[in-house]
Amino acid sequence: MKKIVLGAIAALVSAYPLLTWLMGFAVERRVNEPLEQMRATTPYVQVVRNTFRRGWFSSEQDVTLEMFGNLPAASAAVSPKLFPFQLTLHSVIRHGPVCGWACVGVAHTDTHVAVSGAVQEFLESVFGSAEPLHLETRLGFFGGGSVTLRSPPVQDAVLKDGAHLSWGGLSLKSFFTTGFGSYALSGSVPRTVYAGANGKRIEVGNLTLDAHSHRVLRTLYAGDSSLAVERIGFSSPQPAAGNVSVDDVRVSTRSSADGGYMNIVSKTSTGAVVTAPLTLTGVHFDLSLQHLDMTSLEAMGVAMRGINQGSVLTPQERSAKMIEAIKEPGIAFLSHQPELGLDRVSIATQGGEARMSGVVRLHGVVPADFAEGTDPKTLIQKLDADLDCGIDDGFLRSLPASGAQIAAQLQALADQGLFSHEKGKFQTKLAFHQGTTTFNGKAFPHAPPPAPHP
Repeated sequence: MKKIVLGAIAALVSAYPLLTWLMGFAVERRVNEPLEQMRATTPYVQVVRNTFRRGWFSSEQDVTLEMFGNLPAASAAVSPKLFPFQLTLHSVIRHGPVCGWACVGVAHTDTHVAVSGAVQEFLESVFGSAEPLHLETRLGFFGGGSVTLRSPPVQDAVLKDGAHLSWGGLSLKSFFTTGFGSYALSGSVPRTVYAGANGKRIEVGNLTLDAHSHRVLRTLYAGDSSLAVERIGFSSPQPAAGNVSVDDVRVSTRSSADGGYMNIVSKTSTGAVVTAPLTLTGVHFDLSLQHLDMTSLEAMGVAMRGINQGSVLTPQERSAKMIEAIKEPGIAFLSHQPELGLDRVSIATQGGEARMSGVVRLHGVVPADFAEGTDPKTLIQKLDADLDCGIDDGFLRSLPASGAQIAAQLQALADQGLFSHEKGKFQTKLAFHQGTTTFNGKAFPHAPPPAPHP
């Protein structure tokens, strides 16, 4: 028995180099999958070069990507020294099945990033000789894996223009399943501070990101995500520029798919927003999109990516091609009667709140409504909106200059019955049906009473 065990171990040891060499073929296929996904779904990234060198126990790959090479001319003109630029990824890939001290899988990859031109000069001024970005990837046996992206912290780096930059580093990790059918993403940046030579200062504190998504139709994904920023601040030594700070910024989305339709709920909120001379205690902007036809929604996305992946176009040419490309799927999308919900739109001060909620929808829309020569009023007749609006007296009093004037205008509307003014707040129900706008059930513009007969 001892000889059999020793023989089996010897056979495995002898076969392992052949096994790892054969694993290299699977590695090459797997590491190229994201590049194929990128070609299909990422408009502003082009694969310029891809070289794979397979070995017995490890392989190497060099990939050069051109970033933003086909930006519209107007956008590229903003920073002609930055765009386009090239990103070179040099990867050292350790073959499985044992791909490291704590790695079992098809492969483990260490990727080092180099950037060309002015972007590289900027990174060197920030990070010095330290590597600005480093990626680690693990490819599992059954198609899934993980990616970890890290960037080191920086303390008071001096830039070429005399500005100073500090940040707490970046940590981003993603897990994905076979064929990228689903993924999870989490990351954080503790703190970023930019202090210009002119005395202006920008601070972004403690950013965190979390997302979970799964494919529901080819290139469409549904799931949930959240972004939180503890504080955003801007200050300037010039009084006219003003100082602004925003606390507790939160953005979340939740999407689901059922019966060929997608529903999306987006919530954006802040804590205190401090400016001069007004301070807000909170802002909410919560929207929901309901009954979105998935087939036409995906078709619009594919059409837009196709235009963006084309050659460089002027903004006018790009807009014309974009409109033409999404016209047909866009008509199909609107024909499925999507709805926009304003779940909560509000601004609050210590004195009170201004708020709005409601829904905007299309009903009875058919492709013929968009045919050439069709009267636009036909479509307007099929647009419905029902909104509840309210403004507290205390909110108006807290406005620094225009509050009294707005209150007087609202009172004039209340005198006509278009608003109500009770218990310290102005309220109205704004509706748009069959081309007619009403406030509290009264037509707007409000028709004057008939003149008396002589």
